[in-house]
Amino acid sequence: MKQQGQHKFYQNDKDEIEAKIIPNEDLKKASINIVDVNVFDEGHDQFGTGMGIEDFNYMKKGKVDVHYDLGATVKNKEMPLAPSDQKLKKLQQVARHGKLVITRNNKEIGRYDLETLESVKK
Repeated sequence: MKQQGQHKFYQNDKDEIEAKIIPNEDLKKASINIVDVNVFDEGHDQFGTGMGIEDFNYMKKGKVDVHYDLGATVKNKEMPLAPSDQKLKKLQQVARHGKLVITRNNKEIGRYDLETLESVKK
């Protein structure tokens, strides 16, 4: 992610910054086929998500980390078991088929193509 505005808008503040992935159709289908649910939908409660944003460096570039919990390694009542490594590799092959959307206080401030990592229009 590259800083394109004034530095003061990117400083740590009390604003709520969120990032999520909007999958292309093939990534959504792969998620449903491999995990039995579209993990990118916010309507499910069995799988977790997480996000972190690294500060911008001297080159005005920052790093966004978005992750999805796809299952447990040990059988339990809260989360289904994770898919096999073979199935996860299939999901990994299409993992960049989508867009990364960053919002501040529920207002979109950035959208990036996951394959090219370039900024794209809404």
